[in-house]
Amino acid sequence: EMERFLRKGNPGLARRFQLENAFVFEDYDDQALLRILMRNVARRGKEVAFDTAKQVVRRDLAKARMRPNFGNAGAVDNCVSSA
Repeated sequence: EMERFLRKGNPGLARRFQLENAFVFEDYDDQALLRILMRNVARRGKEVAFDTAKQVVRRDLAKARMRPNFGNAGAVDNCVSSA
């Protein structure tokens, strides 16, 4: 959707935001997501058992990673916020 919008929605945007030169960010691996989750929880003054955090990463974030536009740390933030 965004690609179509940038290419056809406004000719000025297509010139300013050239998709062929866009950055591609790889998804974080489970270890990185686990570190982010633990820091996010601690920053909020909360606690989570390490095994529970690992389970969240392996179960919930693994599913989220399969969807388009996975948000890496944003997905972790969503998990912590909804807990």
